[in-house]
Amino acid sequence: MRLAVLCSHELHRRNLWASGLVRMLEQRGHTVLTLGANPQTFNRVRRTLRLMTMVHEEPRSLTYRHKATLLRGTRRWQAAVWRALRGMGWNLEALALRIEARLPIPAHVLHHLSVAKPDVLVWPTLIHMDALENDTVKAARRLRIPIIGMPASWDNLTTKGLFLVRPDRLLVWGVASQRHAIELHGFSDSQVTVTGPPHFYPYESGVTFSGSVVYVNGTSIHYWRDEDLMVEQMRAAMPDRVIVHSQHPRRRGGYCEIDFIKRNMDAAVCLVAAFSTTVIEAALCGRPSVLVGFGAGAQGEAMAAFGHQATGLLDHMKYEHMAEVIRFPGVRVARSLHELCAIIRSMANGDAPDSPQALRAAAMTVAYAEPGIRERIVGAIEEGR
Repeated sequence: MRLAVLCSHELHRRNLWASGLVRMLEQRGHTVLTLGANPQTFNRVRRTLRLMTMVHEEPRSLTYRHKATLLRGTRRWQAAVWRALRGMGWNLEALALRIEARLPIPAHVLHHLSVAKPDVLVWPTLIHMDALENDTVKAARRLRIPIIGMPASWDNLTTKGLFLVRPDRLLVWGVASQRHAIELHGFSDSQVTVTGPPHFYPYESGVTFSGSVVYVNGTSIHYWRDEDLMVEQMRAAMPDRVIVHSQHPRRRGGYCEIDFIKRNMDAAVCLVAAFSTTVIEAALCGRPSVLVGFGAGAQGEAMAAFGHQATGLLDHMKYEHMAEVIRFPGVRVARSLHELCAIIRSMANGDAPDSPQALRAAAMTVAYAEPGIRERIVGAIEEGR
């Protein structure tokens, strides 16, 4: 088959290329055509349109304000316009779909896809789509090319808005995402296949023996502004513990090797993070996690700017995807540095009541990591023609 893979974000390069998935497709005899993004072509209409496609679930107002203020280049007056329209009773989701349907497909996009003549369009996506994704997927739809969507992360179906153009099928991380696709986005059960995320293949090995270090995995500056200071405070409060700190890819300038987090997790006795995907990765290895529910976050400051109470990192507990993870066995939330250190010492002493197998079983509902993730994806793509 000729497969066109839409790559509009560096995260997709990590998930599909660095994971070896694209190479596996090529080894199966398929021709893989990469469709790249040109951020300079984004126009103001599309950027503004993205602001009103952020909300899909409760708490709707909180989600909307949060996402609107975090978008790079977003202006507060633009966010205020869409909030005002919603307050007037406008259905912004329906309005976004109508606007998108009226926007023409650029001739060059339609031409290039017609010349490429792929049998299937593979569409890794963050859901809050850019102009390239919209135009390419609409062109594929017009040319009757089957479209296979692959949400890039575990929270995309709950916090990143709605599909302005729907794929024919979805390949999702786990049964939790399968439920989100059906209940929140209206896909049928036959349209959604649980494969697991391709870059999680290192976690197919199962629970590993516990290490001894405390692993702190950082997040975006938007969420944990005083992260570096907090790590220094932890080291000062627990001089007897080895604390390994790795920054978010956005802060350290790019993604590391595909098994970078897995290696750190294997050496760890527990994970410290601020409501991060790494909580799932820790659980897949059988490691407990402590979520930092205190300190400064730009999200809380943005909420205050809109006249709402700023509660910092604890805001994340209100999102459905994080609520599911917080219910994992072995996951606890610390609301002060003192409580954080006390929980870490308890976990390091083996006082965690839940078995590593129970942690992995819970995480498997979010990220299905039974052996053969990439093979399942390859098979689903081959069936999607």
